[in-house]
Amino acid sequence: MLQLVRFVVALAIAAAIQVLGLEIHGGFARVADPFLIVAVFVSLPGRPVAAMFAGSATGLACDALAGGSFGLHGFANTLTAYLSARLGQRLMAQQPFQVMLLFMLAGVFQQALVTLAGFLLVADSELPELWEVLARMVSTGLGGLALALVARRFSSWLQNRNDARRGKLSMAR
Repeated sequence: MLQLVRFVVALAIAAAIQVLGLEIHGGFARVADPFLIVAVFVSLPGRPVAAMFAGSATGLACDALAGGSFGLHGFANTLTAYLSARLGQRLMAQQPFQVMLLFMLAGVFQQALVTLAGFLLVADSELPELWEVLARMVSTGLGGLALALVARRFSSWLQNRNDARRGKLSMAR
């Protein structure tokens, strides 16, 4: 239950970042995808079903905010999150560089899926510029790394807090 609450909060934060980014610059969605970061972050522990749920929810939220073809990001994020979870099962990415690399690869893969699906399903689809693909790859990698480091720090703080609380409770007996 707590994981679902965390996911909903992360989804709301991603939506706020997307809306704020689009208010600041209209091309924000071409170079950054906070929804993909949330989907890949959920897939890091290697649970494919949770990753598919996160991918479809984040993708459909992205499609709803973008106002474009509904379902393109839903499909791409679902497949990207699933494959990231399967890859996460094999690699067990723990080091910051490994985590950033996984997010960067997911960003490129998702961009390729959206482009391919766009060409197959949308009449006036265009190829993204190379700088947009590179910017999305870097922003996804850095955003995912930042999220993973913050989550690790928060988890460590929470564990220390619980250990200290248990120590006080056992000393009170």
